[in-house]
Amino acid sequence: MTALTAAVQGRTAAERIMLDTCTIRRKTGTAFDETTGRYTDTTTTVYTGKCKLQDRIIQGESEAGGREVITLSSVLHLPVPVTAVQVDDVAEVTASQDPAAVGRKLRVAQVHYKSYATARQLQVEDVTG
Repeated sequence: MTALTAAVQGRTAAERIMLDTCTIRRKTGTAFDETTGRYTDTTTTVYTGKCKLQDRIIQGESEAGGREVITLSSVLHLPVPVTAVQVDDVAEVTASQDPAAVGRKLRVAQVHYKSYATARQLQVEDVTG
């Protein structure tokens, strides 16, 4: 079996467990809303489809006082062929195996690239406000 064959099989397996769905949008500008008297962002959809959201716990020692610091890092997994997503795009979870995740909005902080990847991994952070 070649590395490419293994990667293709891994992609198929990874997509099988992408049971959530999300829509990813990119800001294209702003528009004035005459009804509210405010400017609102205009967006375009760059992806709609299957995904998987995972939180990773990262443990480490702080430089101040040597205390252990625990950080939660969120990663959004998409099928590998999805290439249009960029940093600062915003993903919204539209359906999930975890009901608490539905409606969660996540800003793409990093897009990871990897030879023989089984999923497109996006480092994401919660959008507040």
